[in-house]
Amino acid sequence: MSVQKARQGYKLVKSHFGKYKEIPEEWNVNTIEDCCNILDSKRIPLNSTIRNEMKGIIPYYGANGVQGYINKHIFDEDLILLAEDGGYFSEYQTRPIAYYVSGKSWVNNHAHVLSNKVGFDLKWIFYSLVHKNILPWIKGSTRTKLNQSELRKIEIFIPTLIEQQKIASVLSNVDSLINQTQKVIDQTQKLKKGLMQKLLTRGIGHTKFKKVKWLFGKEIVIPEEWKMENLMNLGEPVIGLTYEPDNVKSAGILVLRAPNIQDGKLRFDDNVYVDVELMDRLKIRKGDLLICVRNGSKQLIGKCALVDRNFDNTTFGAFMSVFRSKENPFIYYQFQTPLIRKQITKSLTFTINQITNKDLNSFILPIPPTDEQQKIVSILSAIDSKIAELESKKSNLQKLKKGLMQKLLTGQMRVKV
Repeated sequence: MSVQKARQGYKLVKSHFGKYKEIPEEWNVNTIEDCCNILDSKRIPLNSTIRNEMKGIIPYYGANGVQGYINKHIFDEDLILLAEDGGYFSEYQTRPIAYYVSGKSWVNNHAHVLSNKVGFDLKWIFYSLVHKNILPWIKGSTRTKLNQSELRKIEIFIPTLIEQQKIASVLSNVDSLINQTQKVIDQTQKLKKGLMQKLLTRGIGHTKFKKVKWLFGKEIVIPEEWKMENLMNLGEPVIGLTYEPDNVKSAGILVLRAPNIQDGKLRFDDNVYVDVELMDRLKIRKGDLLICVRNGSKQLIGKCALVDRNFDNTTFGAFMSVFRSKENPFIYYQFQTPLIRKQITKSLTFTINQITNKDLNSFILPIPPTDEQQKIVSILSAIDSKIAELESKKSNLQKLKKGLMQKLLTGQMRVKV
């Protein structure tokens, strides 16, 4: 079979998959054994009992990153940790299979430990591995494992050292921007949490407060103008659509389920469609509060999203409930507080992770006058918008990095050296 001719300045090399790849003429194909020192013999696994007796600030690493923190270290240098077993090998495109670590660390026997040999840049090797398809070198059908003998055979492209360093610097700069953006997101979320604790119980500008009865015989303090209300006095919960597996289709009526709620927002990357007649009360409307009422994970019970626009041909599943009231924007934020979380936990049974409409109706929460509700919602919505803006920036940076890696690590885009 004929092999396509390489462009000028490039050459074709045969990969481990038997396919030909085009790389710059001055680049080589090297194995991990060629470019790395393998330090696996220095690893020491520690069980949880021992780690609890060694608590500290030094990261203890396993196959997929930090597993905890202890007070001693094995290594004190920059290293690459590549999963040996239990790694995200089949999810390599979206999840890391390798980690770059600096300073003091302790590594267990579930991650290979690599340092660079002379003439090879450690960060270049890291970026070449972090999202690499290494499935051809993986052994085992149940718990997949990258044996050291196979690790040594993994191939990566190697340009000159100065080009390695320059490309690694470009990608490191993008990583730095991503990390900085994440720090601002974390700080903004922390600000939101603090404001929610204050605004949703103390309100805005109040000087007079009162004690009111809550759960378990306890009292909470709220502004004098506020009142405690059961949800049943504010609106109506509606249980979602029950449908048979035979009704599930590739198109039709969209059924919103727990996976469609992520970080308090509606997402549409895991959709289910059904072919059914839809009653009007089961149609999703703008202003609905969509709540997860049954799930295998207790922590997901009560997660919710506020529907911010009208949808056509859209309903919600039987493990969901919709609450309809004019106070929904305010109630949406209350569902993110311990006040509601504790009531959800109290309603769950040992047999089924579920809350019923009766449970929802019984939930009690502090309610301010309408104008103050609107002010509080406006403040918290502005912070949510800022977080969404930052998340979008981070997502765009991640897309930029992915595109750069695809081109820079294969030589399809070059840097000046």
